[in-house]
Amino acid sequence: MPVDLTPSLPKPAKSFELKGGHVLAALIVFFAVIFAVNMTMMSLAIRTMPGIEVKSAYEASQQFNRRLDAIAEQDQRGWQVDIGTGGMRSGTPFSVHVRDKAGAELGGLTVQARFERPADARFDHKVVLADLGAGRYSAATPALATGQWVVTVEIMRGDARQFVSQRRIVVKE
Repeated sequence: MPVDLTPSLPKPAKSFELKGGHVLAALIVFFAVIFAVNMTMMSLAIRTMPGIEVKSAYEASQQFNRRLDAIAEQDQRGWQVDIGTGGMRSGTPFSVHVRDKAGAELGGLTVQARFERPADARFDHKVVLADLGAGRYSAATPALATGQWVVTVEIMRGDARQFVSQRRIVVKE
């Protein structure tokens, strides 16, 4: 009588079979993730930076020649305006010294400064400088975050703008 000495093998476990339902579920999950990431990025982009420099490009273009005329008038006045932007820290004095073409100090003006964040208008600040006499004007520097800022100084006599200066500064820690 013959004896079979080969061990009996256990039944093979059922291997994973990729079916149409699995592929469909994977595709749905894949595109759902893509859609969610796109919606998140789109909402962040819309909330943080509108991308608008001027409200109406057409109106801005119509004022171009008037701006050129104002710049020519400002140059003819020959005012000497020293703007103190050194040490821009929160609370430190921000000063402006105004002299005419002959070097005489000019008082009785309205001087204001705008501190604008180039990438985000939510952090912009506007300050009116106090007239200290002898052509000197000063205000406390607002709290400015580290990074680039555009400082625009505007000098008015009554309702007429007499001088405008804009410069880019970097605030360090």
